[in-house]
Amino acid sequence: PLAASVLADVLFSAGAAVAPSTGCLVMRDGVTLRGEGVGRTVLRPAAPALTAVLVRNGSNQTIADLEIDGQSVASLEAGHGILQVLSANDPTIVVAGLLIESVLVRRVGGLGVGVQNGNLSRALLRNVATFRTGANGVDVKNRGSAENANGVRLENIFVDTFGLQLPDQAGVDVAGIVTLSGVQVVNAGRAAVVQHGVRFAAKLPATAETWGRRSSLTGFYVRAASPAFQVSGVQVKASDVAVSAGTIEACFAGVRITGDPDVVSGVHVSDVTAHGAGGVGFWVDDSGGSIGTRNTFDSCTAEGGNIAFSDEGSFTNFTGCHSFNNVTDMDAGAASLSTQQVSGNNFGNSFVALVHSLTDNPVVEARGVNANIDLILRTKGTG
Repeated sequence: PLAASVLADVLFSAGAAVAPSTGCLVMRDGVTLRGEGVGRTVLRPAAPALTAVLVRNGSNQTIADLEIDGQSVASLEAGHGILQVLSANDPTIVVAGLLIESVLVRRVGGLGVGVQNGNLSRALLRNVATFRTGANGVDVKNRGSAENANGVRLENIFVDTFGLQLPDQAGVDVAGIVTLSGVQVVNAGRAAVVQHGVRFAAKLPATAETWGRRSSLTGFYVRAASPAFQVSGVQVKASDVAVSAGTIEACFAGVRITGDPDVVSGVHVSDVTAHGAGGVGFWVDDSGGSIGTRNTFDSCTAEGGNIAFSDEGSFTNFTGCHSFNNVTDMDAGAASLSTQQVSGNNFGNSFVALVHSLTDNPVVEARGVNANIDLILRTKGTG
């Protein structure tokens, strides 16, 4: 087993001091830690409260081809798998060229992998898996210059069972501009707490850290451990986020866009399917105290759940969306309906098709079980 570090350095994470003695291995800039593969090279801290690897700053560092087993079995054991920290309490420190690849972290009381300090640049997490973590599975936050695109990427991430110690955790949690592809999160949630498969974080006003604005997620899969758990498959608390080409199963909410404290706008959700949503498949939610505006759902499908689409925002656009075998197709208040934009959706058994032709006039046609169209003309302003 790995013993606690005896270094005397003072390290920092999110502004708080971190003693090296809380970790085992402390990696400095330019160092590579490479094993012989998952299952062949296994790092085991001497106690579950210890973090296996503390990454000091993280520039030009590589951690690859190994497994970390925290052996956490009791509650309130704070050890992380990999935690990136800073050498000074300065969130603008540039951290460039960090690579974490082909790593499995399991049975830790804290974060599986936490890269959440400094001005991240050219950071890549690839083929990383976590299993049974007390907090977030993978947590990547740019606390320095999060409004700039600095090449922070997550590729082929697999998270199985997270948030066993803390509420309001996510399988993958990001802030700053982060590009995510090939993310899978399974067995999300537990009884009586709120959890999230993938979360684009809200702005933290008391710090220099900004939100997950302008990030993107594509090619993903999220499944809750039970439909009874309060799990959001993808929670978007940041503007201008793109979510595409994914499947969400058995979550209370499939994709949930919610402000807190800022208005969330310009989110684009496309080609996503939500199966068996216990609450809402696709949701613009105003419960955070701000109303989302100008968010778009394109070619999204909700099937076999409670409410397919819920709109509590303004100027929400639904294009080419589908609802099958849900209790309610669309739930929206009068204020949201007055600005809602819909086109080419298939909600329920009756719908309208706009038929184009190269030779004849275009036709608006009723399809489904009813043959008629109800045309409603409303006055604008005072009439």
